[in-house]
Amino acid sequence: MDRIDWNPGRLLSAALAALALSPVASYAQTDTYETITLEQQEPESTAADEAVSLGKISVTGSRIKRTDYETANPILTIDRDMIERSGVTSLGDLLQDLPVAGSALGTAFNNGGTGAVEIDLRNLGSQRVLVLVNGRRWVNGIRPLSTSSVDLTTIPVSIVERIDVLKDGASATYGSDAIAGVINIITRNDFDGVELRGHYGSFDEGDGIRQNLTASWGGVLGQTSLFFDLNYANDKEVFAGDREISREPLFGTGNTRGSIGSPQGTFVFVPDPTATNASLIANECDRLELVSGTVEAETGIPVPVPEELGQLPLCWLTLRDGATGTSQTDFRRQLPEDFYNYAPINYLVTPNERTSAYAQINQPLPFGMNFKAELLANRRVSRQVLAEMPLFTGDLLFPPYSTLYVAADQQYNPFGQDLGKADDVSGLIGAGAVLRRMVEQGVRDFQQTVDTHRVGFGLNGEFDLLSRFVSWEVGATWGKSKNEAVNYGLIDLDHARLALGPAADCAAQADCVPLNMFGGMGPDGTGSITQEMLDYIIYVDEGSQEQELQNYYFTLSTDLVELPAGPLGFAFGFELREEDYLSVPDPFVQAGRSSTNQQSITQGSVKARELFAELAVPLLSGQPFAENLELSLAARHSDYDAFGSKAVGKLGLRWQPVGDLLVRATASEAFRAPAITDLFLGRAQSYPSIDDPCDSEARAEDDNADQNCADDGVPDSYTQTLSQLPSDFGGNPDLQPETATTFTAGFVYSPSLIPDLNLAFDWYSIEIEDYITVPGAQYIVDACYRSDPDQRALCDSIDRNASTGAINNILNQFQNFSKLETSGVDLTMDYTLPWDQFGNFKIMVDTSYLIDYTQFLPVIGGGFKPEYMVGEYDGGSVVNYPRVKSNAQLIWSFDNMEASWSTRYIHAVMEDCDDGRAPSLVSLGLCSDPDAEGGPRNKLDATWYHDVQFTYKLNEFDLDLVIGADNIFDQAPPVGFTSFANSFDVTTYDVPGVFSYLRFVKRF
Repeated sequence: MDRIDWNPGRLLSAALAALALSPVASYAQTDTYETITLEQQEPESTAADEAVSLGKISVTGSRIKRTDYETANPILTIDRDMIERSGVTSLGDLLQDLPVAGSALGTAFNNGGTGAVEIDLRNLGSQRVLVLVNGRRWVNGIRPLSTSSVDLTTIPVSIVERIDVLKDGASATYGSDAIAGVINIITRNDFDGVELRGHYGSFDEGDGIRQNLTASWGGVLGQTSLFFDLNYANDKEVFAGDREISREPLFGTGNTRGSIGSPQGTFVFVPDPTATNASLIANECDRLELVSGTVEAETGIPVPVPEELGQLPLCWLTLRDGATGTSQTDFRRQLPEDFYNYAPINYLVTPNERTSAYAQINQPLPFGMNFKAELLANRRVSRQVLAEMPLFTGDLLFPPYSTLYVAADQQYNPFGQDLGKADDVSGLIGAGAVLRRMVEQGVRDFQQTVDTHRVGFGLNGEFDLLSRFVSWEVGATWGKSKNEAVNYGLIDLDHARLALGPAADCAAQADCVPLNMFGGMGPDGTGSITQEMLDYIIYVDEGSQEQELQNYYFTLSTDLVELPAGPLGFAFGFELREEDYLSVPDPFVQAGRSSTNQQSITQGSVKARELFAELAVPLLSGQPFAENLELSLAARHSDYDAFGSKAVGKLGLRWQPVGDLLVRATASEAFRAPAITDLFLGRAQSYPSIDDPCDSEARAEDDNADQNCADDGVPDSYTQTLSQLPSDFGGNPDLQPETATTFTAGFVYSPSLIPDLNLAFDWYSIEIEDYITVPGAQYIVDACYRSDPDQRALCDSIDRNASTGAINNILNQFQNFSKLETSGVDLTMDYTLPWDQFGNFKIMVDTSYLIDYTQFLPVIGGGFKPEYMVGEYDGGSVVNYPRVKSNAQLIWSFDNMEASWSTRYIHAVMEDCDDGRAPSLVSLGLCSDPDAEGGPRNKLDATWYHDVQFTYKLNEFDLDLVIGADNIFDQAPPVGFTSFANSFDVTTYDVPGVFSYLRFVKRF
């Protein structure tokens, strides 16, 4: 720890003066990230004692050590008391509820989740938030397609003393990623004694149990200060079927939005009249009119057919109840009510188990130096569950499933013709698909074991140089996260191809077991797929990912000269950083042999060398209307091996016209260096829906497309036959960093006429250029073919068949593609009421108001198209932009009791209300504004959550007993019809139900 000489009386007076403007509530506006140990020494009897020696401290957002807490930067501080009142057992649950927080990954993500919990500020993405621990970078987490976000489950909440949320661009101070802001987590430095704590809670339904046990010890042995912490947390699952809003695919639509891949099977094919029972065609198959080159089945899925046919029979069948699937008469026409409700067996909240050990050491050394070390080991075991794997086959589908079909002579095929494979004569008979839900196998089970280790150590010290205070620090941190992932219930497509294909092909393989797709799960619960069949086609998927961070740093802070208004503060330093990442998918996934999308190995590293400097220039002091006026300047030069160099700067102004008021403003440049996956992501396969501009009908309506397609040799007669086309995600080593310009302006007001009232108001504006994202496959083909012939772009990303003109693949690489602008205001207030007859009362409010959020997407031919997002919800992209979000808290304390009432408000938002399915959401009466201009709309009403907590301190036993309940009025989340899953936005709203908990804290 840092040590200084001190004069107790004068230090106290100066500290009180410095704190006069600092809000005392849990939501304070700024604070330090290092705790200082002040040791008294006998003063010498000299005139030098008349000078006040103040402790120099490091403040989040600045490298200059200073005597005051307030800087020009807007900072929200969450102290230990606030953490205790929240009732949470993980940092993610705490931070994601802040008004400034946006949509981020959490444990309520099942389909697409990984067990990681992240933090997003201002809806700019978790990759644009820098997470620090004690002012130093934390190793990023493990999740597919992204390597630039910290997993908060790797930081146990029990070691946290305080969290500073810097709501400003800070790349000049901290480097890359600090665009939306910085989360600086400060650990418990001055812990003395032993503390045991336990936490148990659950929803009123009896599920979602959360357990937490912690043992902490801290103290001083000789001159060595130690802190140890052991933490175990176990959060149990909640099933989607146990909440009304999530127990069907889309709330209020019954089974109509279910999956066509049902346990009874879906069989779509053009029948062969010579092989198929005539009564089947007459009674169970449709005779459909041709519509624009396709026929539409009752489900709305287009089936391509040659234009000259006009009409044709099409069988869209499923298994009759109780039938065995051995005869054609066992099948009937499939109806929408036959679709499969996959929702109930999915998780709504995923289980997440964490075990951690943390140690912190401070050791004084000779010559005024101090050694610091931090060690952490954390293990997370998490799991996601999805409905049983659907096995889809047939040429109506996208590769690789289009190459699977059920052969005419396959052992269990009752139709006597190929299913899902058009014949070579007509190109039509047999075309279709077979879709079967593999319920006999059980759910798809995705499990992660993530081990995170971190070691940090450093030397620091202070000395006088020419009567100037000098502080220095040198150190290094190392962190590594490794995930061993095991996934159950996936299908080996090579074996499935043999098991469904011609009998001779299967017989030629000694271990091949023919698969029976035709006797699905009926009311009697029987099925046709045996364990032997499953053992042949199901495999266990095993992959791994690991990420490593090495960071070396040196910082020096001093006062250069004494100016009339005070000392000129100066800091400079350097950092060396290397990040390495390796992702190795299962060999079946790499080979494209798995029922999940093909993906290649990703491996890469990013190295950075950085120099930074900072000045704090006092301009005026003790003048009328200028008790204090200070200018701050910061600059950083970064040299990356991936893209070259980047320089950014920051300017801040801190003006205290009178003792009650502090006015502050900043202007800064920030940047985000491309992440390893942005640069080097191995090819990851997908099959988006694409309208090919070179289709003969599309070309006839677009002169640019006609010319460009002709120039590329696409035949005039080319007709697109598949709507879903192969498109590979991939890294782009030519990326440049994102750049941002950030402005803030505001004030902190603590009126002397109203003691214990503190107000803070801050306006912000952020503009991001060269935003890194994937353009999307449709944009790529449009940019290539619908642009003017002399303005074509991204054509190198498209691979076409030289003879047919069909698209083989679209490479959807990360690009510096778009830009974004957002602005808003933050307001915080805390007030301790001036009467205490019945105890002390404190009110705290934290509010964010979104003025503007505009995405600018490139337009074909040049320029950008703005999309205004304030007040909008897009569940497909998992983003929500409420105009207002606000937290408020009323705290009462009396003697050994404390009670708190916390509320959280989320303003109403609007969404589109047309998912293109039948029956429509409008016809079902689900859209709040079905006649809105531009199409049906739906309102997600404003939402209020209320939490309460009561603490009783048994002081004679050093024991705290806590009881609390979240969402005490059982507020249900508003239904979102664009939601990706569960029919509500899990990043913004709470899981339905009242959550109650008990906690004890015992100190020794």
